[in-house]
Amino acid sequence: MADPEVAGIMPTASTVTATSGLLDHALKLALDHLAWPSGTADPWRFGPIVIVSPLEDAASAAVVAAAGARGLPLDTGAVVMCSGRSLDREIATALATDRSDRLAAELSARRLVVVDRIDRVADEERQRVLVHLLDGAAGGGGTWVVSTPAHPATGSGSQWDSRLCAGLVVPLGVHPVQRAAPGSPPSLARIVRAAARLHDVEPAAVVGPSRSRTVAAARSLAMYLARRLTGHSLQAIGAGCGGRDHSTVLHAVRTCAARIAREPAFSTEVDELAATLGGASSGDASSAAGRPPHVGSAALTRRLRGRRHGRRRLA
Repeated sequence: MADPEVAGIMPTASTVTATSGLLDHALKLALDHLAWPSGTADPWRFGPIVIVSPLEDAASAAVVAAAGARGLPLDTGAVVMCSGRSLDREIATALATDRSDRLAAELSARRLVVVDRIDRVADEERQRVLVHLLDGAAGGGGTWVVSTPAHPATGSGSQWDSRLCAGLVVPLGVHPVQRAAPGSPPSLARIVRAAARLHDVEPAAVVGPSRSRTVAAARSLAMYLARRLTGHSLQAIGAGCGGRDHSTVLHAVRTCAARIAREPAFSTEVDELAATLGGASSGDASSAAGRPPHVGSAALTRRLRGRRHGRRRLA
């Protein structure tokens, strides 16, 4: 039977339930491997786990939910989470400084690498490096959990399609763990994290005093989304975004709305993000699961450089 995503048909409820169970089983095995004691034989060899879903945070949300269900903290010494955009920038930097091999070594030292929207790595040269990274993970016993909106078997032409097809590809559409109860809006904290990720900045900067252009844009987007997706007042939104007053929130909402009106590409990104936030709630549970923060390219560089001298296992 043809894969429902490949055939261009949205999965039925029964298909989603079956594939969700397969994903949960695969993530359990990956997390069991993550907790494998150091100094013992490590038999793990597994290709990437590929989640086919339009949600921007499908991979990280699934991993966090699985870890939370098992009460397993995600130690930043063994796990790295990033977006495809951040990984793309990190690969570009590695190419520019002739450090592709070092990046491969740093990532292969991790037991778990989670990349949301791996398809964001679109440049052919950077795709070749990505193939090298995936091969290094397969050889070193690490696991990659990635998400992409299109099934890799559809023949998009990306150089890493064959690597992804060699792993476990799970077409989910919208994963059940990300469905909120009807009428349940996303929290302000989750909106801030999503806006920060889109602009490749740290969430702490969004609610902090920084006035840099990028941080201000992320903050405006967070306030706009909060106004659009929640029933919170301007005062409540301002309080959740670093204690700002209602006039600041109103100005930010108007600024973001004006940008959406004049930039079609940004408008599409905001609509996708709003759809994800409006239908997901698992991100709010990330702190309970001990989720490593979703990192931008600069933070990803710092984190990898800080761990280059070997793996740190989970207790």
